Amino acid sequence: MNFPALIALPLSCLALVACGQPAEITAQTEEVEQVEAQTSAFAPIVDSWAERTQFSGNVLVVRENEQIFETSFGLANREANIPVDADTSFVVASLTKTFTTVLTLQAVEAGRLELDASLASVLPEFVAPWANTVTVRQMLQNRSGLPHYIDLPGWFEPGGKLPYTREHLLDTLASMPLRFDPGTEYYYSNANFYLLGLILDRVGDQPYEQQLISQLLEPAGLTATGQIYQQDERLRLAGNYMPDEDGGYFQVEIENPAVFRATGSLHVTATDLLAWGQAMMRGDFLSQESQAVMLDPDQPMTWILTEVPTLDDSEMIAVRTYNGRIAGHVSMLTLLPQSQEIVIVISNNGVDYGELAGLSVEIAQHLHAGAN
Repeated sequence: MNFPALIALPLSCLALVACGQPAEITAQTEEVEQVEAQTSAFAPIVDSWAERTQFSGNVLVVRENEQIFETSFGLANREANIPVDADTSFVVASLTKTFTTVLTLQAVEAGRLELDASLASVLPEFVAPWANTVTVRQMLQNRSGLPHYIDLPGWFEPGGKLPYTREHLLDTLASMPLRFDPGTEYYYSNANFYLLGLILDRVGDQPYEQQLISQLLEPAGLTATGQIYQQDERLRLAGNYMPDEDGGYFQVEIENPAVFRATGSLHVTATDLLAWGQAMMRGDFLSQESQAVMLDPDQPMTWILTEVPTLDDSEMIAVRTYNGRIAGHVSMLTLLPQSQEIVIVISNNGVDYGELAGLSVEIAQHLHAGAN
């Protein structure tokens, strides 16, 4: 043991006092203690919720760049008994739309596309009697009137999705009437974003998939994100499971995954989804003007803008959130812009979307209480 070094330690501490360092050390200690206190507060909430819902998946909570809470439950592969961990990739379904929205607005900023251009003018190969009345802006806002996939003939029949090649899907959509006059109502539709993917193919220098990689995934540091219709052996994708009547689970196949291109096709790890959430919180990739258009409080593009009450109902917490669900995979990304906090809940065993929303809100409320 180096005794002289130990003897010298108090002198160095005195030097730190003269420089004012203990105050910083105390502040850092208090911050660590606060994070540890919040972690211990979240653990019983999440554990109890996971036990009640039989949750299989990941929960990740971050304030600014500091991880406050992370935990995994259940099995990524029930047949092989492989547990979920931080490297498990989950299909995030409609969260894909947040990526497609940013790519579309980037095309607008680059002058390759106009928000109020008609569908007929930007995708002339799609011939529908109403294509000249629908705009890119309305598609991004889900206010186009286009039918949703669940409206397609045979969609819920066994094997009903399989006939929908690109050509058959486009022909079917073109033959169906709009649900309402464009711009007059809101109706959620995957068809909007599938068509936006084709528009991006047409106006960009690269296919949609490559634009996604070069313009968003690589710059944001998403290294474990892929498409469900493109196999990548490097990425460990969780199985798709749904509960059965006997209390067990059965595996669900995603039929015809290519039909979800640009609208529900991405799978990501919790870490990658966090990187995307942080990029969205910072306002990366888009100008302030485009951000304002995307996050218009009356007619936002993709994102759900809402508020949740604090634990004591004394005030409201601003929340930006979006979710996805497909064949047992359910995901929710929740951003708290005022406090720079992010809550991620992703699952692979069919936990009800409302359950994920409820847990996300409860975590947000405790985050707010802990920060104040």
